Amino acid sequence: MPLRKFSEYLNTKSSSTPMETKLQQINDTHRIWVYQSSRPLNEQEQEMIVKTGTEFLAQWTAHGDQLYATVSVLYNHFIIIALDEEKAAPGGCSIDKLLHWVMSVERSLHIDLLDRQAIAIFDASQNTRVFTPEQFEQAIAENSIREDVLVFNNLVATGKELKQNWIIPASTSWQHRYFENA
Repeated sequence: MPLRKFSEYLNTKSSSTPMETKLQQINDTHRIWVYQSSRPLNEQEQEMIVKTGTEFLAQWTAHGDQLYATVSVLYNHFIIIALDEEKAAPGGCSIDKLLHWVMSVERSLHIDLLDRQAIAIFDASQNTRVFTPEQFEQAIAENSIREDVLVFNNLVATGKELKQNWIIPASTSWQHRYFENA
C-alpha cells in the first residue's frame, strides 16, 4: 500500500479483508474508543479480548439502558470499541466501567493500552510499529522515518473519523511537530 490516507485505501480496494469489512460496518455516527497495545497481540490474545469484550459489552448499561457496542482488534495492536449512541448514550459511570475492563485486559496480558504518548506507525513494509516519543525522535534523526510515514491517530471519536482520519501521514497529524524539531 503506498503511503496515503487509509480512507483512500479503503475506497480503492476491490476486495475487502475481514479487518476492512469490520471498519466498513462501523456506522459513521458510532462513538469510537481506540486502545493501542504496547506490543503486538497474538491470535489467542486477540480472541480473548474479543471474547471478554463481547461479554462485557453485552452487560454494559448506562442509567439502566443497554448500550449497543462492538469490539474489534485491528492490526494486531488496536482494540476498537464502537458504540451506537443513537440507541443509548453512555454516562460517566458506564465509561468508567469500560475503562475498568480495559485495565483488566492490561493486567491479564501484561500490556499497556492507556499510554497516549506512544506513537504507532505503518513502517515501509506495512507493519505496525509502536514507539515512545524518544524512540520516534531518534528514528527521525536517523532518517528511518520520514514525514510521509502513516501514523495512527487514536484521538478519533466517531466512525467517520475512524474511517477517514485514523491512519494519516505524520505531516497532517499532531506528530508533525517532531519533524519540525529535527
